[in-house]
Amino acid sequence: MNNLIGEKIRSIRMQKGLSQESIALDLSLSQSAYAKIEKGVTKIDIQRFLKIAELLETDPWDLLQLNDGKVINFNNSQLTNGYIENFYTAQKELYEQQIMSLQEEVNFLKKIIDKKL
Repeated sequence: MNNLIGEKIRSIRMQKGLSQESIALDLSLSQSAYAKIEKGVTKIDIQRFLKIAELLETDPWDLLQLNDGKVINFNNSQLTNGYIENFYTAQKELYEQQIMSLQEEVNFLKKIIDKKL
């Protein structure tokens, strides 16, 4: 999974026109150490992950979002050592509530439309 996160970080960094050297400097790392993060060779601690997201001016969740819309699985037990390895969105319940609310709104609007027709 670190490789997928690294690829996403690299992609966003390149889209923003930033160099590995500039990001590495802001992280107090060598360019080669930072390159290992992008390659998925080095595990990222949470503080460094959040700093990378900040430097890329990107929401951390966007870095965890895979291209096909899936989110990397999150397991709290793996956070005890402070490393990001496997993410699961804690917002699942919120999303489900939003979906239900939107479905209720759609149904309400359909009723209004039916009355006007």
